[in-house]
Amino acid sequence: MIFDGDDTLWLTEQIYHHARSAAAEIAASDGVDRATFEGRQREVDVVNVKRLGLSRQRFPTSSREAYEALCRENHRTPSPEIGDAICRASSQVFSHPAAVVPEAEVVLADLQGEFGLALLTKGDPDVQRQRVVESGLASYFSVIEIVADKDERSFRELLKRMNGHPAEAWSVGNSLPSDIQPALAIGMRGVWIDVDVWLHERRPTEIADSQDLFRATDLAAARELLRGGRPR
Repeated sequence: MIFDGDDTLWLTEQIYHHARSAAAEIAASDGVDRATFEGRQREVDVVNVKRLGLSRQRFPTSSREAYEALCRENHRTPSPEIGDAICRASSQVFSHPAAVVPEAEVVLADLQGEFGLALLTKGDPDVQRQRVVESGLASYFSVIEIVADKDERSFRELLKRMNGHPAEAWSVGNSLPSDIQPALAIGMRGVWIDVDVWLHERRPTEIADSQDLFRATDLAAARELLRGGRPR
């Protein structure tokens, strides 16, 4: 069983919400509407994935660029000091600990004795290593992989390390395009936990109706699917 990390085992999206809100408050001190800033920041951040990937620079840069763009649209000169303050507020996402999903440890402990467990998480390596350590969940996994992006190859290589076969493996995560689509493509089964997700991870997927795709409302419900091997 291959688990995702962010917003599957620990909660990161809420940290980004709080940092975005803090940046919006700073932008508002310079006359930028808070709600307009937050909406623009989300849009810019998705666009910047192509340019900056999942690096530490992307989210703060997106916040600064959203502020500067809104200033220019209102025929105002952006303040470098405000831009710097917005970047600092946005960078809090990398220092603030992510809360562990309440049922995560119980679920992993229950499954560990019966299945081989792996963690496949994507993002900046330093940030993801920090998240893994802070979660306290590392001991439940026989393999932990941090990748720049999840694709068919990353799933295949992880299964190879575990001496596993796709037909006997599961992928568990909250992102259809990252955690589920590439796993199904190589013959795995997937449990999609339908919870809050970053706008970038809501992008359209090519997943068709499949008997190997199951939906769960939370991690505890996912455990029941995994133990039963079928929806209940």
